[in-house]
Formats: sequence, C-alpha cells, structure tokens
Amino acid sequence: MSASVDLDAGPARREHPAAPLDRVLAPLHRSSVAVDLVLATLTVVVGTALRFTQDDAFITLRYSRNLAEGNGLVYNLGERVEGYTNFLWTAFLALPFRLDVDPVLWSDVASIAAGVVTVLATRRLARRLLDSDRYATVAALLLVGFHSFAIYLTGGLETQWQTMFVVLVALALVPGLDEPLPVARLTAASAFAGLACLTRLDSAVLLVAIGVPVARALHRRGELGSSRVAAALAPATALLVPWLAWKWGYYDALLPNTFVAKQTPILWAVGRGLFFLVLFVVVTFLFIALPLTRPGWVGLRSRPGTRWALGIVGLWVLYLLYVGADFMEFRFLVPVLPLVMVLVTATLPALPERRELVVIAVIAVGSLAKWALFYPAVVGIESARALEDHVTDPAGWREAGEVLRADFPEGEQDGPTLAITAAGALPFFAQLRTIDMLGLTDVGANEFRWELTKLKAGHEHIATIDYLVEREVDLVIGGVVVEPCEEVADIDRLDVIRRMYLTYDVPPSELPTGSRLVSIPLRSRDRCLLALDLSTGERRDRIDRQGYAELPLDDLRR
Repeated sequence: MSASVDLDAGPARREHPAAPLDRVLAPLHRSSVAVDLVLATLTVVVGTALRFTQDDAFITLRYSRNLAEGNGLVYNLGERVEGYTNFLWTAFLALPFRLDVDPVLWSDVASIAAGVVTVLATRRLARRLLDSDRYATVAALLLVGFHSFAIYLTGGLETQWQTMFVVLVALALVPGLDEPLPVARLTAASAFAGLACLTRLDSAVLLVAIGVPVARALHRRGELGSSRVAAALAPATALLVPWLAWKWGYYDALLPNTFVAKQTPILWAVGRGLFFLVLFVVVTFLFIALPLTRPGWVGLRSRPGTRWALGIVGLWVLYLLYVGADFMEFRFLVPVLPLVMVLVTATLPALPERRELVVIAVIAVGSLAKWALFYPAVVGIESARALEDHVTDPAGWREAGEVLRADFPEGEQDGPTLAITAAGALPFFAQLRTIDMLGLTDVGANEFRWELTKLKAGHEHIATIDYLVEREVDLVIGGVVVEPCEEVADIDRLDVIRRMYLTYDVPPSELPTGSRLVSIPLRSRDRCLLALDLSTGERRDRIDRQGYAELPLDDLRR
C-alpha cells in the first residue's frame, strides 16, 4: 500500500449512526475548510474572552527583557541562573522588548495562535484515529470548550507552544503505526520534537511515549533503515545539541535550576500529584462522564491507535505523580488534553445515541462549573483567576512593583535588593535586584530550608534569614503582606513575618540586630506593603530617605 502525505487521510469505515450528532454537525461538513474556520474562530474568541496573565509569566518576561537589553538570559544582572524552563518561549518574548511592543499582548497573540494550530491538528489526529469526520470535529469542539484547555490559551507561559509541538509530532507519526511512513513525516516530526524540547525540556517524556511505539512498528515491518533513522534524528539533534552545549557553558548545568529548587521526597510528591489528578477529575465532572463511557473504553485497548494514545496519556500522568504536579490550575495536564478528548470521543460510537449527548453535555456542564466554582484555591492549587488577581488587583503585586520602581528609580545597580516568594510581577515592575526565596531563580537553592508544611508545588524550600543577610538583601517582602495603613501600628509583628515566610515561624532570635518592619504606602494611600528591613549602613540610609513608617523588632529578640 502506498503511503499518503495527506494529513486528513484515513481508512474509510462505516460511520456510527449517531443521528442527533449528525443533524447538528452535518451543515459544517459540507466543507472541511468551513469546519476549520469555525474551530479557529471559536478558539480565538474563547482565548480572548478568558485572557489572563499569571505571576510566573513575569519571571519569563524579566529574563526576556534582560536578553533584549543585552544583559544575557539572567534574572539578576551578572547572576547566571537558569530559573526558567521554557527557553524557546523566553527567547521569543525578547522580540517585543526590542520592537517596543506590549510583551503581554505579544505573548497572548502568539499563544492563541498556537492554540488554533493545536485544535486544528487535534481534529486531523482524531480523524486518523477514529476514521470519522463527525467524531473528529466532536473531539476538537470538546477540546476548545474544555475550560482547563481554554483558560491556558493565554496565561503568559509556554503551555500552548508545548502542546502544539507535541500534537504536531503525534500527527506526523501516527500513520507509522499501521503503514509506511514517508521520510518527510519523520523529518517534520523530528523538527517539531526538537522545538518541543526547546520550549520545555520535559516534553521529552511525551515524545518518548509518542515515538517508541511508532519506531517499534516500523522496525517490525522492516522499515527502519539508516535513512529513516537519520531523518528521525537529524533535525532534533541540530536544534538540541547546540542549545545543550550553550547551557553547559553559560549556566554550568544541563538541567534548569528549578530541578534543584523543586526536589521533594518521592512519597510527598506522589501524594500531592494524586490529589492534583483527583481534584481535576472531580471539579471537571469527569468522574461522571468517564463511567458513562465505560462500554467504549474496552475497545480502545484493542485498537493500535487509541492504545497508543492511552499510553501517551498514561506516561504523562506517571511523570506528574513523580514531580508532584503543580500549584497552577491543572496547567500541567494541558499537553495531553487533546489526546484525552480524542480518547473520550473514541468511546462514543459504542454508546447508545442518547448517552453520547449526555456525555458531551456532562463535559460541557463540568467545564462551566469549574470556571464558575473553582476559585480562588483548593489545598494549594490556585485557580487561573486567583493567579491573575494577585497581579492585577488594586494594591496587588503589579502596583507594589510600580511603587517600588518610583521610590527607587536607580534600579538594579544602586537600588535596594528585595527578597520575595512571588518572583514574577513585583520584581518585573520594580526592576530591582531580587532574591527568590523559593530558590527557583537563585544560585543558592540547595542551601534552602525544606518546609514540607507548604502544600504548593515548588514552595517547599525557603531561604533562611541568614542566607538573605549573606546575599545582602535589604527588604524582605516574602509572600507580599498588604494591610490597611492605619492598622499597621498595632499589627502583630511576628505574624507579619510568618506570613512573609508562607506560614513558617521564624524564631525571633534569627532576626538580625537593628532589623525592623517598614510600611510602604501604595498608590491608594490606604493600603501599605509591609517589608522586613535587613539593611545596614548606606543601604539603610537609602531606605530612610523614603520616610516609610517603621516598627522595630529588637524587643522581640529578647
């Protein structure tokens, strides 16, 4: 049988007689182009309507701005630490700074565009696996309408780029499961795989799950000759080897700094990962939808294509358990959501007609319920809206950063050094040297104290006061404590420090002599940002000139 390079190609089989679905979708399928236009338009509309930017995006933007200004890929000037995990996205976001374009808008447009590609590629992948135009469209529509995918059409991070490249690799390789695979497809898959790893290195987990079964199928049929191996390796190698060599020379490490900063005991990680996955199934109503599709899941394991998709999703779930998942609203599941929706759709032909519609309705209602009810956070997992509110609310992290920028316009070279756990928006807008108290962007992460009482992934390590003094920190902002200015004089000073340290009780004996709390008025003038002032000498004089109200702490040390 000759191989086809038509991405829409697939063996013709009898459509499942889903009359209700056919009546709804038939008008669309008079033209494949019309379906694509509808899906693309829906993706853009949904992405724009849910547009948001989270704090961690500004960590990337700080690196991007430094790169654009000729300071290198660094968080603080002169300190080479790979505190990002999205090299290609970070480098791409240097462009708006060079072009004097709004970097947040630039990020949103690029991310939504990637989402459009992902949705259209998902439809083609589903058509190949399900042998049905109707069900391929259902899979794509379920994906666009699924809130956990739709909310991350923006957000400011690399999520959609990673998802797009992974789906494109799967689409390029899927014919190889049961027929000869053209060299052009292998070359394209390799290039997309290289771009996926440049975007986020842990894409390698998904790429192994995608590529190994295809390679085994090609080898079994005697189609894995040297030319095909070269086609499969050359583009990815050409992209990744120079990058890894540069990383080793520039950062003196191959793995990002977050690998050190996020290390936790395996049982702790697995437990947190299980909670993450269970919560996802509950709040999206998948715990209702999946049992309804049970008759269809039996057949998925007997078909090579859907068994392959199940393996990809399964390996990614195991990876999430290993790393302990994430504290952001199910962002780490987005790269496999296209395949999840294809698999759910693949179960529908085995169901009675009416149950098909019930399953689709349950998923739609669950998506709406998650959007409406999952706010602001559940046991360390924060909703997208809460992540945005931290940044944009009055007296929020952006405003605090802008106020500090106005108070200390001298910037990183001569301004005070901050220490903070929210290392994105506030430091980005303040443009001051900043020590990340969680260690993600700091060279000393392996010296930090472990604090497993914290339920947020990536928040288990915390810098000690001694370490912050050693790093010449002036103002410890920590978890960003903002209070009404009129109440500051009577506030519980130790409670403030505990909140800065994300609930860790700092012994008063650890506070240096002469340390104090200072109250920094924000623009509203009725709210004040509280900071622990560790400065001395000329650095103390620089802060004193601002006239901040102060609360001494020496009496607490007795």
